[in-house]
Amino acid sequence: MYERCVSLDPSYTSAWARLGRARWISDKYNLGSLGSDAELFAGLAHVCRYCGLLQPALVAHQEARRLDPMIPTSVMHTYFMPGDYQRAL
Repeated sequence: MYERCVSLDPSYTSAWARLGRARWISDKYNLGSLGSDAELFAGLAHVCRYCGLLQPALVAHQEARRLDPMIPTSVMHTYFMPGDYQRAL
């Protein structure tokens, strides 16, 4: 259903977030745990920000960086949105 939803409206961020979660759960139980994948958390930070979930986006960024200190994330946009320009820089 989520795949159909995003194919009908690719800009519907809530459907993308749910599709990502559904795929993650499927992979977790079919392929083993993905809980330590830095790229997963970097992507989660991006999706959370698009959904307006700024605090969960920051938590996901921090976990991504804990797992891989060099992984790029979009955290600067997350800080910029509420006006924390110093951290955004």
